[in-house]
Amino acid sequence: MSRAPLEPTKRKELYRRFRNLSERNAARVLGSVDALEEERDIGPLLNYDRDHDVLRIRFPLPSDAFSYDDEEYPGIYVGRSEKDNRITGFTVFDYSRGSLRELKLLLPMVEWDEVSGRIQ
Repeated sequence: MSRAPLEPTKRKELYRRFRNLSERNAARVLGSVDALEEERDIGPLLNYDRDHDVLRIRFPLPSDAFSYDDEEYPGIYVGRSEKDNRITGFTVFDYSRGSLRELKLLLPMVEWDEVSGRIQ
């Protein structure tokens, strides 16, 4: 689903399209394109608190979006967007004591093998 970064020729084409803009506004346009490209590459954000054994997974949201969390399974909170109810993340309490197999069954949309590899 990710796009390739803009090639230099595409960037020049964008600049030519907006050449009547001031240099400052043209820089804003290119800066916005760069920000969109960087935002796309972020992917899920992981935070594992070893002291409290809590794993948090968050998916990037637009800056003006709000979400709420509900406990949908014992010890597992699912974050959802207030606007369209899509999943925005998960919080798993007692992560190290839980079963990876169970997490895969309850939350199949997460690549649990990748997650456990990243926090080890």
